[in-house]
Amino acid sequence: LGLQRKSIPITNLWIKSTTELGIPLTPPVYHCLITAYGRANDPSSACYMFDHMVRNNRLSRTLNSWNVILSALSKIDRRGATNQINCLKSIAFKAEGKNISESYNLLPGDVSFIELVDGKTA
Repeated sequence: LGLQRKSIPITNLWIKSTTELGIPLTPPVYHCLITAYGRANDPSSACYMFDHMVRNNRLSRTLNSWNVILSALSKIDRRGATNQINCLKSIAFKAEGKNISESYNLLPGDVSFIELVDGKTA
């Protein structure tokens, strides 16, 4: 992942490694994906992967996971085409092809991570 500089190859590697090779998505794997998307100037996919980690109960119980997403967002190039976060239109979300609303077991009044960051600027 460290060699990839574009979102599509990062996403292809993620999908192939989990589906074809059976590599489990552990917190370190999520952290690598989030960092790679940040380096690729794709805040939407980085936030989607963080949300994916939370939804699948893979959030590290330390501050490390939060530091990874904040670090990835801080590396976003402000001169990029768009820095507005839209997780549901991200390359990572489209590649996975799941319905986000089915993935959450939220209590009334709770908010998902995607709802917190969508529409914001990185």
